[in-house]
Amino acid sequence: MLKYKFLLIVVITGIFFNLAYSVEKKSENLNLKKLYNQAFREYKIKDYYSAIDDLYKIIKYPKSPYYAPSLFLLSKIYISIGRKTGIKTYLTAGLYFLNLYLGKKKKVGWDYYYTKGNLYEVLGFYERAMFFYKTSLFMTKDKNKYYKSLIGILRTAIWYKKLDIITQYAIKLSAKKLLQNIQDPEVRFLKGLLLFQNGKYNEAYKYLYKTYKEFESYLIDNPEFYFVVAENMYRIGKLDFAKQLFRRIVSITQNQEIIRKSMLRLGDIDIIQKDYPTAFNHYYYLANNYKKTKEATIAKLKIIGYRNIPEFNKRILRAKDEWLKEPFRFVYFILITNRNNSVGRYALADFGNFIFKYNSKLLYDKLSWELSVLEIARFNYQEREYIRKLWKKDLLNIEPKWLCLVFSSNKRFFYEIFNKEFLIKISQRVSSCNNKYKIEILKFLVDKYKDDKSKFLLGKAYFEIGEYKKSLNILNKIIKKDCKTNILISKNYIMLDKLETVKKHLPKIRKCKEKESSIILASYKLYKDDINNAYKLFYRNLDLIKEKYKNSSFYKKVLDMFANKTINFGNYNLLYQVLSKLSETYKQDCNINSWYLITKIRINKINNIDEIYKRISSCNNKWANIAKNIYQDFRLFQEVKK
Repeated sequence: MLKYKFLLIVVITGIFFNLAYSVEKKSENLNLKKLYNQAFREYKIKDYYSAIDDLYKIIKYPKSPYYAPSLFLLSKIYISIGRKTGIKTYLTAGLYFLNLYLGKKKKVGWDYYYTKGNLYEVLGFYERAMFFYKTSLFMTKDKNKYYKSLIGILRTAIWYKKLDIITQYAIKLSAKKLLQNIQDPEVRFLKGLLLFQNGKYNEAYKYLYKTYKEFESYLIDNPEFYFVVAENMYRIGKLDFAKQLFRRIVSITQNQEIIRKSMLRLGDIDIIQKDYPTAFNHYYYLANNYKKTKEATIAKLKIIGYRNIPEFNKRILRAKDEWLKEPFRFVYFILITNRNNSVGRYALADFGNFIFKYNSKLLYDKLSWELSVLEIARFNYQEREYIRKLWKKDLLNIEPKWLCLVFSSNKRFFYEIFNKEFLIKISQRVSSCNNKYKIEILKFLVDKYKDDKSKFLLGKAYFEIGEYKKSLNILNKIIKKDCKTNILISKNYIMLDKLETVKKHLPKIRKCKEKESSIILASYKLYKDDINNAYKLFYRNLDLIKEKYKNSSFYKKVLDMFANKTINFGNYNLLYQVLSKLSETYKQDCNINSWYLITKIRINKINNIDEIYKRISSCNNKWANIAKNIYQDFRLFQEVKK
């Protein structure tokens, strides 16, 4: 009997113990549930650190049903903090808790893949982000989740510059009429970002400005987006507004990298607005208070790059920083240790700026080598802008031989960095050392811009080197043919001895005010044997002929035509009137002085023919030989006559 009583006591005790444990377990879970709900509310109101404290209390209980949700919520919080502050440690923590969550759950859903895509987007791993966003897209039928995944894919594709993906998924968004939801800050920013990345800054303005005005909190939570808004204002020239936005980024956001980039831009705006003391202060503060950062080094390079500005020079002379004592050494060290990154490209700008001040083949060879190993595709907008500011003036002032050396080392660099108008100026300068480079630059401009101005300049360049058929081929493609174009086309036909073709251009040429139009008309009149009227046009434009004749095959040909016609028709007086104005200027020219000698003898103006004969004594061409024979016959006749 005692045995059964003992067993009964054991059973009853076990029942009570289990009941007590069950009650305790339920109580514990109830407390964890309250704690989790509290953390979730804190997350929603962005009280992240309080939420973290609560969640860390929950994850002490791995067997709790709130353990896995807490891991996932922790990852989302850390990603949010990392996005806002730019501190990679938080993002790494977010990845750590996401992976713990994955290990705990047998099956994960849309929220996991979307969050992981968001994490990789913030880290700048766009290809990975794209994979997770796409996976999340195919895991949901919920309209809002589908929409968020599509936005994530599109935004990542824009950062990643994948046009095919942008097009593909933008169509999906449009088909579902989701892009019409312009009140959504993500959609509005997305539209602005796409236009911004495509260089359509004025079009991007309306979307980015409204995002700032109506959804600034969205930008504060995403500082890199805020920077895009401010940068767009900078690029469309709204400098005061851009300055206001960059200052606001510095004062209210927590992302240190974005703050440093904004401070650089504040200095850049001061340079444009010629507030040089403030510009120096921005750069110098950045250089000294954010040491060992990329932006601090760039700030140092900008101070050195702008060292010739008097206000900068005064401050540099007073400074005791080591990098300012030997700036060239500092720049070269930064260049050779950072060739493949952004800092190295800023250093290259400074390096060239130093070298342009010297006349050293050794230095120009070094610069040419540095240019030859550049990967132009890596240059961003700010780097291109800086190198243009430092190089443009010097490139137009250095000796053409150095310009040709630098240009030939990396032609694509010039094509990518400089705009059309500057490349036109470069083409004019390189022609003195290598005319082939001029043609190459102008052909590039025609292929890229397909504009009438570039076509005209290429046609003119071909004309100048005697490629008349190529010149005509280009010039005839010009859509709006103005006076200069019609004149140049006619000059090509004259050089090709196709004067009959000139006739169809004459009605337009007669309306032109350019002096060369008279030369075209005179040439056509010569072709039609209207010598007197041709002479009148030539005589009226003798100053132009005198100016152009030396370096122009066209003017030499036209004068040759005039000489041939007047001599053949015996109009020596007309030819004499023209040549008497040219002979003294071109004493070494065989043709002019040969014709002049012939006309003087024929019209019996023999006062200085011996002197003119001496001018052509060493000449050996058709007209020189004819003139010599006429002169010798004339002198022989005079001797016989005595």
